[in-house]
Amino acid sequence: MPPESQYLISRNREDIHAIISSLDRERLAAYFRTTRTDVEALTLYALNAHFSIHLLEVIGGFEVALRNVVSRSITDHFSRHGGNGLGLGDVQRNWHRDPAFTSLLEDRHRQVIERTRRWPRNEGADLVIAELSLHFWVALHEKRYEHRLWTPFPRKVWPAART
Repeated sequence: MPPESQYLISRNREDIHAIISSLDRERLAAYFRTTRTDVEALTLYALNAHFSIHLLEVIGGFEVALRNVVSRSITDHFSRHGGNGLGLGDVQRNWHRDPAFTSLLEDRHRQVIERTRRWPRNEGADLVIAELSLHFWVALHEKRYEHRLWTPFPRKVWPAART
């Protein structure tokens, strides 16, 4: 059983019925199909919520790591290959402004970066990295970017990957 759950603090029949009503019986249908009692269904529901908390923690850690390693890879590649004439420090802080990189992106992904840069606080890449969604970083791994981004870039993000 999960630790203290908001759904199971009280186990009297009235409270259980009120909780089920507020959550909606249809929302709990899958739990009712696999259990015999309302308490068992709520226990499974609470356990699912408990596991979800831990899963989101893992996904959050992965997201931060992915953002940082992709950013470092971009920075490393463009600072070694000249960027657009910016100084080395500028490329490292501003890969998101470097046309040598942004020209490789599809319009929709370039626009996502543009929207994050409009805010005055987004001066450097570290703040843009934090503003860009997990979807953006995952989209950079789509097949369409294989030859634009991953073939020319050092494969530091996924060193063991073949494709």
